[in-house]
Amino acid sequence: MNIDQCLASIKTWLLEQNADHHAEIDPDLDLVESGLLDSLKVMTLVVLIEKLRNQPIALEQMSIERLKTLTLIRQNFLQSA
Repeated sequence: MNIDQCLASIKTWLLEQNADHHAEIDPDLDLVESGLLDSLKVMTLVVLIEKLRNQPIALEQMSIERLKTLTLIRQNFLQSA
């Protein structure tokens, strides 16, 4: 799966988790401040990213700051996979 397909899967998952959000998710939208991502969803998102990239995320790499936007997710977890 390439990076764009991974991001599309993450966007789909975010929209499924937030049925009341009908707009496109901008790559630089703060997922936490917008309410699309909360503390429970973060852990599920980490598991999803691990599955998409077929490798675990090291504990020291995990922080909410690295998961705040789709752009940051791409930079921090998908480009290096």
